[in-house]
Amino acid sequence: MRKTILGAIIVGGLMVSTTTAMAGGVGFANVQDIFETSPLGKAKVTADEKKLKPQMDQLKQNITTLQEKVNAYTQEKGDVQTKNAQAADKVESQDKQQVQADLEKAMKDYQNLMNQVQKMASDDADAFKDALTKASAQVAKEKQFDAILPAEMSLYNVDSIDVTKDVIAKMQ
Repeated sequence: MRKTILGAIIVGGLMVSTTTAMAGGVGFANVQDIFETSPLGKAKVTADEKKLKPQMDQLKQNITTLQEKVNAYTQEKGDVQTKNAQAADKVESQDKQQVQADLEKAMKDYQNLMNQVQKMASDDADAFKDALTKASAQVAKEKQFDAILPAEMSLYNVDSIDVTKDVIAKMQ
């Protein structure tokens, strides 16, 4: 009997402390919707991609052309069989080396551009996360919520605690 009463007191105490801790409540926000509509989300990523796309396309085309030249030199080498061709072969070999060097440089440039794209994407993600965190904190304070969680973490929530639009407004 004593254990039952003690257990009831402990459970009751835990229930009171839990309700007190969550007195402000929890809000939910759809992060995907926020990303799609906020200026730091999809629009920023798309703008950055458009900015670098012409350079990427030009480098891809340059690499393809240089690879075709290298392949052409390799095929022609098997066709040459005369003595005069040895002199031409030497010049051709130098040309091939130059084309290979150009190809390596173009591939390095492309790799550098890809690194730049990755850095921009990382910077965009960091900026979005920071803005989302700040906006969520402001909305939580205004609505007197203890926390704002991603809507994906909830199987069900009442519309009155969906703060997606409020967070988007704060991120504008």
